[in-house]
Amino acid sequence: MTENSRTVAVIKGQVSKFSGIISKNLPKPKRKLVRELIYGIQAAKYIKLSCVSRSLNPTSWPKK
Repeated sequence: MTENSRTVAVIKGQVSKFSGIISKNLPKPKRKLVRELIYGIQAAKYIKLSCVSRSLNPTSWPKK
């Protein structure tokens, strides 16, 4: 395992743990949404929803 992949795994684990804490009373699909939004905001370093969605899946662009 390279250093970069280890770092990514650690960050994803921390994001998953944090999202689990703040969304513990939500149904499973909404918990997944919270986790992906937090990860997308962190990856995009921006809060604008279109930028977050692009950081999560760059091959499919959001509709305008």
